[in-house]
Amino acid sequence: MSDGYYRFPTIHQDTIVFVSEDDLWSVTRQGGVARRLTSNLGEVNYPALSPDGEWLAFVGREEGMPEVYLMPAAGGSARRMTYLNHTCQVLGWTPDGQRILFSTNYGHFHPQEFAIYTVAIDAAAGEVTPAPVGPARTIAYGPAGGVVIGRNTGDPARWKRYRGGTAGHLWIDRNGDGAFVRFLPDLRGNLASPMWLPGENGGRIYFISDHEGIGNLYSVTPAGDDLRRHTDHADFYARNPSTDGVRIVYHAGADLYVYDPALDRAEKVAVDYRSPRVQRNRKFSPAIAYLDSARLNPTGEALAVTTRGKAFTFFNHEGPVMQIGQRDGVRYRLPDFLNDDQYLVMVDDANGEEELVIFSADVAEAPRRLAGLDIGRPVALKVSPTEDKVALSNHRQELLIVDLKSSEVTRVDRSEWRPIAGMDWSPDGRWLAYGFGVALNATEIRLYRLPEAQPAPEVGGDHVATPDSAPPVPPQPNPIAVTRPILHDVAPSFDPGGKYLYFLSYREFNPVYDNLHFDLSFPWGMRPYLLLLRADLPNPFLPRPDGDEEDGHEHNHADEDEDDADDDANDADEPDDADEDEDQDDAADDEDDDDAPEDGGWRHRHSAQHTWRELTPTAARKPAANEVDHANHKPGAHKRDEEKRKPRPVEIDFDGIERRILAFPLPDSRYGQIAGAPGRAIFTTFNLH
Repeated sequence: MSDGYYRFPTIHQDTIVFVSEDDLWSVTRQGGVARRLTSNLGEVNYPALSPDGEWLAFVGREEGMPEVYLMPAAGGSARRMTYLNHTCQVLGWTPDGQRILFSTNYGHFHPQEFAIYTVAIDAAAGEVTPAPVGPARTIAYGPAGGVVIGRNTGDPARWKRYRGGTAGHLWIDRNGDGAFVRFLPDLRGNLASPMWLPGENGGRIYFISDHEGIGNLYSVTPAGDDLRRHTDHADFYARNPSTDGVRIVYHAGADLYVYDPALDRAEKVAVDYRSPRVQRNRKFSPAIAYLDSARLNPTGEALAVTTRGKAFTFFNHEGPVMQIGQRDGVRYRLPDFLNDDQYLVMVDDANGEEELVIFSADVAEAPRRLAGLDIGRPVALKVSPTEDKVALSNHRQELLIVDLKSSEVTRVDRSEWRPIAGMDWSPDGRWLAYGFGVALNATEIRLYRLPEAQPAPEVGGDHVATPDSAPPVPPQPNPIAVTRPILHDVAPSFDPGGKYLYFLSYREFNPVYDNLHFDLSFPWGMRPYLLLLRADLPNPFLPRPDGDEEDGHEHNHADEDEDDADDDANDADEPDDADEDEDQDDAADDEDDDDAPEDGGWRHRHSAQHTWRELTPTAARKPAANEVDHANHKPGAHKRDEEKRKPRPVEIDFDGIERRILAFPLPDSRYGQIAGAPGRAIFTTFNLH
């Protein structure tokens, strides 16, 4: 195996110059230690040694676009020879060794149409002269003024066994009178790199062809007879040959070979390559530039991220960054914390196919892999807020629920038209909202209700419902559509209080005059919306008198009556001041938990690409039920605080639900994400104005 990758060789007697690591190197034909000739800032390629071996022409990018450069063959400073600002390729030298031959698309309308030019080695201002051969990419001179040119002759290895209309073909002017005829028209291959070597009866014309499957070196007489194959590469194409009129040098794979026509044998050049390999040194890339995903833990104190296929966890303000999983060789994606904050679930490809794997906060505990599950390639993943279950969408446009304890997979839905357009769990974990493509240009929001777990009957008596038991739900289709889209309703997100379902919708048609197309266009057409999950909820965007219940109804639900009765029974022995605290907590159960300004309104958080905006309710803030008032907190109330933090079952009134959609009081624009937070909705907007 070669130590380097050697390309674009050129030869003069016993000296070979080639390209490696985007620089020029020199080595003898017999092999040995390679010597570096350039250490340029830009890429170099297509070198060509002059017939006398004194000069070395090549294509360089030191000043941007590829141009022809010239330097002493033994090494030294290079001089720019052309100023065409177009793609070019050095082909060799004129027979007298005074001019450099190169092809370029300069002066042509189509970028794939090339012509051949020459530039004198003593040119001071970059004057170039076109060769009188018409459109061509390669050229070779023979005896008595004969010329052979190649059209469409690129590198056949880049388009193996191509036989289309732009396959490479050769043309020949045998007498030097400018009368070109098609050469080898019956050879069904992609021909390239013609070379005319002197010899008896006009010598032979060598070229690369893949008409037998793999690109090898062939030759024919100037009359097109006596086709011979000279190399036998069966794995890699012979590429970019060059000749000094005596021998031919080329590369195949990563190695250099020299073909000697006198011996009719190709020999590999043993290059002793001693490069510092600076381009292979490890590099430290900024993690933020390759950030795939990021998730907060349940307490909001730590973060799990994946970047460049590696997973890391760290606290937000201090502490070390810990890598999760194998150090190298495995790609990790879509990390998310489970609700106990002791485990992290993500996707990896350690076994070849992507699988779910669960890591513990205890590094001594081995990860648990859910192997053999038919989950496809996950695109998005979200953990249930109440159970060890995850919802994931995959490349098959399916929505799945995976039970991490039993490894059971439930297919919720599958769209024939579009990928799943976002998903979110309800606060009680009983509902899953997602965007479902019902047509090529229509996406609706659907709700899926998870099956209820059947409680085990109590021994010696009937089962008594707990205060937080979910109310009975009338039979409904499962899943059920809750929006009627005009175009796309996407990115659903539940309000933590279980009152609203936020989403983004393309249903705004406010035309804007376009000065370029002289017509109306709809560059924005998007706005955040919310869906009232209960029929008795008021419009949250309308101001309310202070003191009004935000729900717009009295607390007369059966479950709340049961809660009050149970609270009275359990609190009979508690002090009066504790009762007052609990009554205050009960009164605040349905209030929004928010640290917004007292009069409500907007907040803006700017970043380089978008703006975070927060919509707060118009009512003044009150402590939420799951918020501990440290100033008035009483000892002994910890148990009841834990019970109050348990989410209430989300109630959804499906009758007429698609008519309870309210637009945010915002202009239509481009919005990226939306999320429900206690007492507010947070979303991103892209500034197009």
